[in-house]
Amino acid sequence: VEVGHYVSVLGLGAKPSDVRFHGEGKLGPYAKALDQRPTGAGSLNTFWRSVENLRLATKEMIWGASQAAPLRRLQIDGQLWLFDYASV
Repeated sequence: VEVGHYVSVLGLGAKPSDVRFHGEGKLGPYAKALDQRPTGAGSLNTFWRSVENLRLATKEMIWGASQAAPLRRLQIDGQLWLFDYASV
C-alpha cells in the first residue's frame, strides 16, 4: 500500500496488534522518495502522510519521508528502512 500525500493509514483497533498487515515478501504501507534522480531531492519532498496503530507482519517497511510523516504506535516484525534505499 503506497501512502501518498495527505493520506493516513489508521488501524482502528484498541492496540496495534488488533490490526495486521501481512504478506510474504510484501511491503505493507510504504512511502518511497518522490525524486529518485541521481542528483534529485530524494526524500526531501516526501511529506504529509502517516501510519498509526497497526502491526506490520511483513519482511520490510520503507519510510523514505522528510517531515510531517509520523509513524505512531506500530509493531514492526520485519526491517524498517527510514530512507528509500532503492534510490541511494
